[in-house]
Amino acid sequence: MRFAFNINSVNGYLIWDSNEAIIIDPGSAKEVSEIKDKIEEYGLNLKYIINTHSHFDHIGGNEFLKNNFNVKLGISRKEAEKLSDPEKNLSEYMGTKIKSPEADFFLELKDYLIIGNTEIEIFYCPGHSPGSVSLYNKNKSLLFSGDTIFKNGVGRTDLPGGNMDDLNKSIRNLIELPEETIVFPGHGPETTIKEFKEYYY
Repeated sequence: MRFAFNINSVNGYLIWDSNEAIIIDPGSAKEVSEIKDKIEEYGLNLKYIINTHSHFDHIGGNEFLKNNFNVKLGISRKEAEKLSDPEKNLSEYMGTKIKSPEADFFLELKDYLIIGNTEIEIFYCPGHSPGSVSLYNKNKSLLFSGDTIFKNGVGRTDLPGGNMDDLNKSIRNLIELPEETIVFPGHGPETTIKEFKEYYY
């Protein structure tokens, strides 16, 4: 289930199997209350909050969710220190000064998250930011790509920590996934690996 957050139109995702759920990139406290309503409506056990990276527009709802649920927050180690630093998560430049709670655990390359009977694999995808990750469900051919790839382009690298060479390496890894893989990006509409390759590669 996709939700759009804040003025940057960040895609946040609520996904679940059985009654266990995770939220990917809850962008703001204001809109994340809608997710709380859905969790309660469906009787879900929110297990994890996952941030694909630490930019302010992807982490703004972390505190709200941590305050309302007994839930663990995960992000890659290279992004973790930025969560509570408005300068490093770039919110200071937008006049909002977002300070997220600290991470409860770190996402590492080839880690797996388990929700219900579903395995979600972590792909390390530096480039847009040094510790960006994507999440992949092999059985259903679903990729949550964060700000690494979009339907009509790729993540920007002109922000602090961005690196185009790293981004291209990350993209080359992702496009090795099956072409039918559905890509749910951090911004904009969904696509497939096949469509992305036709557009960008």
